[in-house]
Amino acid sequence: TTQTVIHEILTLLLERQTSKPDLPRPYVTLSFAQSLDGQLAPFTSESRNDGAKTRTPQANYPLSGAESLVLTHAIRSIHDGILVGGRTFSIDNPRLTNRLYGDKQLREQHQPRPVVLDPSLQHIQKLSSDTIRAERRLIVLFSDQLDPGTAEKCKAAHTNCELVPCPALSDNKLDLEHVLWILKEQFGMQSLMVEGGAQVLSSFLDHALFDSICITIAPCWIGPGIGLTLRAPVSLDFKESPIVYKNLGNDLILLI
Repeated sequence: TTQTVIHEILTLLLERQTSKPDLPRPYVTLSFAQSLDGQLAPFTSESRNDGAKTRTPQANYPLSGAESLVLTHAIRSIHDGILVGGRTFSIDNPRLTNRLYGDKQLREQHQPRPVVLDPSLQHIQKLSSDTIRAERRLIVLFSDQLDPGTAEKCKAAHTNCELVPCPALSDNKLDLEHVLWILKEQFGMQSLMVEGGAQVLSSFLDHALFDSICITIAPCWIGPGIGLTLRAPVSLDFKESPIVYKNLGNDLILLI
């Protein structure tokens, strides 16, 4: 049954978390859904003022089935934080909560703290403070090289966000090792679920900053879309964590 499969996956993830109590960072679980052709979402085309076309991921694309969506919420329930990139946050405006798994008491007792990576703060500023749907106060990490005036302006306009400066790399992306250090040392997070988007997931894979990966494969083809793009092959230690395959509704779940 759905509940049995979800319970088995949660049990495995919790066992893995407790087996690494001395990590210098939170235990990181990457979790995402993809199509049979490896896409996370289709592109939508938008015309700019100069007539050129821009392609952005379609917002809140319903890729996985209802049963897999419950699994996603269940995985949220066993993590201290849930992280997405700024672009994904501004496009989807997700609530980043567990609303579907467990009873009301469980959901009231624990919800993951939402975390957004937005080096330039350009994405968080696309949403007004009163339209942000995240239920707990957002942690927004931005580049410590950003003009202080921009950060102060954003802070004043988004009182429901906690803005935290973080070192950035030469490509202007945030230093993910430092991101994880901040989340553990400053916010006490022992576990972190990373949900997207594709660039953020790819960066965590590129830097080998993950402990488990939960992939939902939906039985569909998307065609032109957005998927993971890695700089080099990523090696996995299957002896330490053998791959687990589970059917959930019409989807296939891979736990790596």
